[in-house]
Amino acid sequence: MSRQVNFARNPLASNEVAESIKITDKVRSVFERGGSSHIHPQSTLKLEWLKPCPDQPRKTFDAAALEELKASIHAHGILEPLVVRMRDSHYEIVCGERRYRAARELKLGEVPVTVRELDDKEAYALSLHENIHRDNLSPMDEARAYRHLLKTGHASTQADVARFAGVTQARVSQKLALLDMPTEIQAKVASASKSSTGQLTERHARVIRRLDSPDKQKLLAERVINQMLSVSETESLVGKMAKPSRPTKPAARKDEWMKAGAARYRITENALAVEIASGDRKQQIKALEALVRTLKARR
Repeated sequence: MSRQVNFARNPLASNEVAESIKITDKVRSVFERGGSSHIHPQSTLKLEWLKPCPDQPRKTFDAAALEELKASIHAHGILEPLVVRMRDSHYEIVCGERRYRAARELKLGEVPVTVRELDDKEAYALSLHENIHRDNLSPMDEARAYRHLLKTGHASTQADVARFAGVTQARVSQKLALLDMPTEIQAKVASASKSSTGQLTERHARVIRRLDSPDKQKLLAERVINQMLSVSETESLVGKMAKPSRPTKPAARKDEWMKAGAARYRITENALAVEIASGDRKQQIKALEALVRTLKARR
């Protein structure tokens, strides 16, 4: 038999909230005890009592994907409860902001939830895990989430970030490297959609990052988008752009003396003047032969 929760120790205590959540005798003590690792049973909450978490990893929401989610919810309802935690005056969404947004646009009155008691670090870890491993977080949102972990002290090294997020250290390093690129490129990567062509994907950006100049990076990024270049085509262009150009020797004036081994020569308008600093005939012949080779190479 189910019974209503005793909200004496609940900061959201109200008759309306109490009537909305019913639990069995088996788990009633969990609500009253309030331990940090406890999970409250699944129930439903009014949409107006929920608020998104301002620090959640996902900052960008794909409009097409949200429309697909709305269609699914309209047809089948919300199959996976949102994970929330109690705050001073509301319930904060830990996992499920996309479901919350879809429900709000569909004008649903309430949504299924699982209430968990989590501190800030636990809440961020849970949200990050869900977004990375299930909701396919965008590359830039993922990169900023890893930077957030380092800035807030939740992790002190990239290895710590990898353990926290449940990913490889190489993945963390690749994502953080995107934050070193020009903001224009970051914005294009963040807005890229898997279903469209002519966009700058994360793979494109990682290739473009090999260029040492931000200006070159931005120019190539525009070219990738305008010409709808593949990743392999982008790699080929980066290879050409990254090759150091050979310094060009300044053209010699025609009336200037030039050296060629033991000889020196000067090209004038109507003649070739040669001087050889040797009285030995064999040395003079060798010097002339070297001069001929030099002149042929210059043609």
